[in-house]
Amino acid sequence: MQCDLRQVAAALIVAAAGCYHSEAGDVVAGGESRFADPAPEYGLIQYQLKSDTLRRYPEWGIGGFLAFFYEELYQQGVPGPRKIAPLVGDAAALHMPVWLADDFGYPSGMAGGKVVEDHPEYEVRGLARHMASGRGEGAVTVELPKGAEKFVAAVIYPVSGGEVDLATGQVRPVVDGVVRTEGLPGEWQLSTFFRVIRSGQALSTAEQFKHTGRYPDIMNPAAVASFLSHMHEPIYEHVQESGTTVKGFYTNEPHLMQLPWKLEESPFACAPWNEDIPAKFREMHGYDLWPVMDAVFTGADQTSRRTRIHFQQTVAELLR
Repeated sequence: MQCDLRQVAAALIVAAAGCYHSEAGDVVAGGESRFADPAPEYGLIQYQLKSDTLRRYPEWGIGGFLAFFYEELYQQGVPGPRKIAPLVGDAAALHMPVWLADDFGYPSGMAGGKVVEDHPEYEVRGLARHMASGRGEGAVTVELPKGAEKFVAAVIYPVSGGEVDLATGQVRPVVDGVVRTEGLPGEWQLSTFFRVIRSGQALSTAEQFKHTGRYPDIMNPAAVASFLSHMHEPIYEHVQESGTTVKGFYTNEPHLMQLPWKLEESPFACAPWNEDIPAKFREMHGYDLWPVMDAVFTGADQTSRRTRIHFQQTVAELLR
């Protein structure tokens, strides 16, 4: 006997809709009709809270609104912000919930580009690595790679059997934006670490939403505070609603921007970076990051793996 899985799935859906459990645990009759025509609180939430969507969404069975108010705040002059409270009030009159989008398009965090426009120093950075190898104690000079912003550190490692010795890495100075140092007896690898400005996904939406594509470092509390002051605070100020209708803020894909949007424009593999990472790393894990920084980028041994775990834990802590 053959069985059509599609028929089985359809039968299960109908059965589940016809008889289901309420929050109190009792069986509720008439589930099939409720499944076909759910109450607004169980309906889909759809983009935009405008005069036309207030009219159309109830007709279409949409259950609520995801409201984007950047245009009202910043693109419609003095009357713009005054429209926010009436729109939310009209949604409340329809008994339809509202979620507040916290940026102009996505990814959330840049306030339509205003955060970095006001504070260029808040722009997100990544940390990349350049390697030079050699043998003996002669002079070594490394210039900043094209497309990099600045050197952050340099570490030289002895190499044995093709593997760097993380335990004996020596931090070398960066002077006037150039790494000048001496090699080591025997084989060595000099790893230089430098900052790169990253934009990633923010660039992918710049044309669509007409923003700059410049994204802030969301590990930086000052950058996040700037974002909140541009978006969360003024939106909430104009909502004037107790919380019955407005369910909260919706944030859309904030991230660390370490994947380039166009590879040819940023040919570096980057780790997340913030100037607070080295100190936070030592505070959390009890050892210095720089001598073992090479392990953030490579290495299959236990020390390298542990270093990468500790590094990502540090990043996560700075994101809290």
